[in-house]
Amino acid sequence: MDVTYPPEPWHLTGHCLIGVFLVPAAAAPAPPLPTGARTLTVFGRTIVATAFFVYERPSPLTYNEIMSTTVSVRRLLPFVSIPFIQVDSPASRAGGRELWAIPKELNRFAVRRLAEYTAKAVGT
Repeated sequence: MDVTYPPEPWHLTGHCLIGVFLVPAAAAPAPPLPTGARTLTVFGRTIVATAFFVYERPSPLTYNEIMSTTVSVRRLLPFVSIPFIQVDSPASRAGGRELWAIPKELNRFAVRRLAEYTAKAVGT
């Protein structure tokens, strides 16, 4: 099944909710990391951010996304890793994977616009 998506860059418009947590390192999601990199821990805890995005017009794609990120370091330089990301758009999934190697997966979301966000069957 061929899925088309717009060329990069994607200038996205929308809104999001973000939460940042200190999670015990043993319970934190483990992202794939490049050689020489490690997940940053602070007193045995990993910095984990979760985000819920709603991309709306005039974005080239309109879709919903949920993700978690961890802060990692390589050669003392911090960067963000994405161990978990799901979207409700096949085009966003395909473009994210092919253009930027972001491991997006498909899911369905129940979103109440501008009020609250609910993601079901996502996991813990």
